[in-house]
Amino acid sequence: MKFTKLIIVLTLVLSFTGCRNSRASHIFLITIDTMRADAVNYSIGNMETPNIALLSSGGTTFNNCYSVIPITLPSHASMFYSQYPHDLRLYNNGQVNNARHPSLTQLMKKNGFRTAAVISLGVLKNDFGLDRGFDNYIENFLPSVWTKSAEEVNRDLFPLIKEMKDKRSFIWAHYSDPHEPYFPPYFDGKFEIWSDNTNIFSISNSLYPLVKKSIELKPGKTKIKFISKVASQIESDPGLSITGITYSDLIFETEDPENINVVYPANWRLKGNKANNYFSEDLESVFTIINNSGKPARVNLSFLYTLNEDNSSKKKLYLESVKYLDHHIGELINFLKEEKILSRSIILVVGDHGEGFGEYLDHYGHIHYLNKIYSHVPFIIYGKGIKNGEIRSDLTSNLNIAPTILEMAGIKKPEFMQGSSVISSKGDNKLILETFSPEAYFDAFSVIEFPNQILFYPGRSENRIEYIDLENDHSGTITNNKNISEQSRSKLLKSILSISRSITATKGKIGKRKRIHEDILKSLGYL
Repeated sequence: MKFTKLIIVLTLVLSFTGCRNSRASHIFLITIDTMRADAVNYSIGNMETPNIALLSSGGTTFNNCYSVIPITLPSHASMFYSQYPHDLRLYNNGQVNNARHPSLTQLMKKNGFRTAAVISLGVLKNDFGLDRGFDNYIENFLPSVWTKSAEEVNRDLFPLIKEMKDKRSFIWAHYSDPHEPYFPPYFDGKFEIWSDNTNIFSISNSLYPLVKKSIELKPGKTKIKFISKVASQIESDPGLSITGITYSDLIFETEDPENINVVYPANWRLKGNKANNYFSEDLESVFTIINNSGKPARVNLSFLYTLNEDNSSKKKLYLESVKYLDHHIGELINFLKEEKILSRSIILVVGDHGEGFGEYLDHYGHIHYLNKIYSHVPFIIYGKGIKNGEIRSDLTSNLNIAPTILEMAGIKKPEFMQGSSVISSKGDNKLILETFSPEAYFDAFSVIEFPNQILFYPGRSENRIEYIDLENDHSGTITNNKNISEQSRSKLLKSILSISRSITATKGKIGKRKRIHEDILKSLGYL
């Protein structure tokens, strides 16, 4: 019996990577932020994601991969440490990784690999500790903008690849174009600030900038104009519409408040219950600042600008962003070919979590819930020694990423890692999903024993338990007891209650965030 098991393991290893001498020289981990599994079209020659489809057809696709948490930082930490967020004690964006064990990157570096990363969201900055073990960790954000486009990622990535192409390398490329704001970078809309007749600030209004601007005032009245120019791509598409603009945490600061008065636009209305969050349906708003001091003065203006698309437009814009991203993944593939690297490489592509578009409780976004639309993600392995066109349906997760890469590199998996390599393992029998307050509405937990899923939302007053049939419910949003036996429901319920009690009892404290980290989270819509 033991001999038979050994033969099976060896067969799996050889089917993926061949013999030790044929191992890839370069391993690329491509993580795509906010990428739902069903956002990928795998048909060859399709118009939406043709380049991801090519990787799939030339490699192995896992159609039952789930992220263990729908929050960017802890999800990526689970990839690099192969541990659940509750074991890492890394629950939310804005926390700092204090893992006791070496990361995947540190293990790769220790075993002779050059390591590099290019990230595209501020919540993955080196401040938060995922940079451990990287020789290069490229951020390169614009001032007060905490997201980068796929084109900007490739701009920073290609020189690193060229520099490392003659060495064994592990390179992480993080793309986040599907993440809100969903406006593709090529949209030509602008947001401008004018002081009287002088343009003092201009930026793409698809970036959700965190504006911080010092304004010089002459004695008397100064008119400040906020002008939003909607992208021509939106105006020409009857399926897209804008509802207005939100100006969050808007503050005018001055050292002489007695002599400086601000007259706000009459058409603005407060948004929510915060005194300095405003909403306007008008694309142009005018302030009058009155300087009664009799001499030049200064005010410091700060706010988060958000161009609000109609909910009916969100999914379409999201898919346009996915299409844009796919184009630049194609650019990366072409670059690897030109540099004669592709044939010596393995590429892993995985999403960090999904996104909701009103399918569940009319909710848009992620973080708060654990249903299929928020947790089911694409996972593809392509490259040297990988079987072409294979589709696997065994249950996998982002916990399997680090063990898989280690096995491909010929490095023994450490005992602390909770996932397993998809090379020598046929998937997981059981998977825990989790999300945590205060970033989520409440702590929530789920267990998947495919095809069954149970979700536990203890913070709710009703509908706290949901049973989902993952095979027959595309979005995983409909409680369905009929297709799940009473015995299976009882087993799942006992399991989820035990797991949730254990995790809740050991949940660590989430410390106070720094001001710059608050700014990052605000600009990305997390606060």
